Amino acid sequence: DLVKQCIKSIRKQTGSHPVHVIDQNSYSVYIDIPHYMMHKVKNGQMGIAHLSDYIRVSLLEKYGGLWLDSTIFCASSLPESYFELPFFTCKSNPTSCGYLSQMRWTTFVLGGWRGNVFYRFIKEAFEEYWSQEQAAVDYLFFDYLIEVARCEIPAISMFLKKVPNNNLHRDDLQAAMNQAIGSENFEQVIKSDTVLYKLSWRETYRLRTIDGSESIYQYFHNPNEAFLEGFIVDENPLFCHRNCESGVYIKIFKVPVNSRVNEIYMQEFRWEAWKNSYNTPLPS
Repeated sequence: DLVKQCIKSIRKQTGSHPVHVIDQNSYSVYIDIPHYMMHKVKNGQMGIAHLSDYIRVSLLEKYGGLWLDSTIFCASSLPESYFELPFFTCKSNPTSCGYLSQMRWTTFVLGGWRGNVFYRFIKEAFEEYWSQEQAAVDYLFFDYLIEVARCEIPAISMFLKKVPNNNLHRDDLQAAMNQAIGSENFEQVIKSDTVLYKLSWRETYRLRTIDGSESIYQYFHNPNEAFLEGFIVDENPLFCHRNCESGVYIKIFKVPVNSRVNEIYMQEFRWEAWKNSYNTPLPS
């Protein structure tokens, strides 16, 4: 569901730019992967994450454009400036964060022009490495190659420097997913200076907090869900709220229209309507 929502948001916000979803069944339509790489993937020597890294740089080197991980939530329209630079990535001021990138680049958002030397170098470096080695030196091997390119190739160093800081709050939505902030406050998390938010399918997100409050993920999970609201009057309730008069209990409900929960509530609603003959109109 998380990936589906993210892809949906990307399709909505890309304007005239076509969206191509790359998965295990479609990548071969666009690029060829060396046989030795696929052999090492099948043998478990090359991880799927490293194969994905090779796929993205190969696509960008051949076609140009913008790569977004499938766990990127796109909160507003993609700026055209992302496509106008010869190289693009999410970028912040250098920060000691435990990662080699120091927030100067990300590998989950990458873009640029077709044939860019950055992607040509990284692609050829992947091919040379995996033609000889049986395992990656590190899970973040991609970052090491970018750092080598930055230090050794002046043009690539210049590309990185020319990318302006952008999407500074890209981790805020991830941090807020399980917080008790309802849909009405969702916009408090989304900042005007940030279009792209990185999420993760590895995290555990909850629809509600421990105390039962609606979480940010509840709204993110289905931001456009329509709700059915109504009430039922029971003149002989098993439980009577202290504010009810004359022994009349008003049962309020709010449930998603297109959900199994709604179906159950509507069964109860119709039964109560028949029993007590006093209710809000049933939806058509």
